[in-house]
Amino acid sequence: MTNGKQPGERATIAVWACAGADASPLAYRVAGSLAEAGKTLIAELPCLGIPRLGFAAGIMDREKNTEAALTQYEQRNMVPWEMAHQVSARLAVLPASVFAVPDCPITAKVSVKTLAGFAEALRELAWREGCRYLLLDCQGQLTSAMTFFALKTADQVVIPINQPTEAAYVIAAVRRLVNVYHHRADKFILASAGDSKAIKKVAAAGAEGDEGIGEIRVAPPDAKKLAQMLGQASPAPPATAAVGPERSEMKRDKAAKKGSGVAQDKVMKRGSEAERDEAVKCGAAQDKSAKKRGEGNEILAKETGKGWLARLSGTRAAGELRESPQAKADGIAWAALLNEEAASYGEKAATGMATAGLAATGMAAAGLTAAAVGGEESEALIYL
Repeated sequence: MTNGKQPGERATIAVWACAGADASPLAYRVAGSLAEAGKTLIAELPCLGIPRLGFAAGIMDREKNTEAALTQYEQRNMVPWEMAHQVSARLAVLPASVFAVPDCPITAKVSVKTLAGFAEALRELAWREGCRYLLLDCQGQLTSAMTFFALKTADQVVIPINQPTEAAYVIAAVRRLVNVYHHRADKFILASAGDSKAIKKVAAAGAEGDEGIGEIRVAPPDAKKLAQMLGQASPAPPATAAVGPERSEMKRDKAAKKGSGVAQDKVMKRGSEAERDEAVKCGAAQDKSAKKRGEGNEILAKETGKGWLARLSGTRAAGELRESPQAKADGIAWAALLNEEAASYGEKAATGMATAGLAATGMAAAGLTAAAVGGEESEALIYL
């Protein structure tokens, strides 16, 4: 199936790893197969900030990469062809930098408008340089502006499925694109080594409130077979030389086709600009909301900091009060008073003990006297 495309017609193809897998090796092999039929540009769109295509193609360059191309596009509204690496006569590669910093991706450095228009800018670059095919290596989700508009720009989309668990999410993503964003179902090809009939059956079943996507295609992850399904595997037949009236007719047909292509390009460009403007508005609204939340958090943090600062100041003041000369003098006075009271209690205790001792002595003397008197009375009774 070629989706109505004639041999030799230009095409934009996206290889989209919506389930998070590394699709760059497959994308690079498909680009190589496409390059057998015509000049091809493959570009990596690092929405996740993960460089992959550079490793697949063996390109380690700090200056010529997607990040630099995005910067150029934002500053000059164009992408220079010199950013791409010409790896063969018919294949050029624009990879993300393999030296990318994980916590500072390019998507955080450029505007939403730049991200939304980058795929269209790459297509204009490819057609301007005489490319027959543009392949976009996408790794982001539908919420990523660069990926979303790349899928919209693409004529056909290849989605690899590496694990059975990925199939359900991939089908859900395609169903969303078809039923909500009005993509054609037959533009999607699921590249899976699993049971293709089972995948098509699940896709055709549909979900609650949604229509099925039975027109979706399933193929093994083989670059040659995928290129054939894309209708781009065979090179365009060579043009035969024409003379006289035939040559004039060919020139007129070529001019008519060129004019039609220019008109179509203008219409698509206006549509892309409107979509970019809408994306910019959404991004601006999100920026305002995030700014308000940030200001609220900043105010809360300041108030909390003031409270902690006041408590800290109170603690320091209490410590300074305890260390003041007056506090020390008061402490000494209280210690002296306590010592005096203790000494007083000690004297009273000693006096009590002495009194008790005298009392004991008196009791002992009284006992001796009583004993003596009793003895005398006993002797007197005996004599009687």
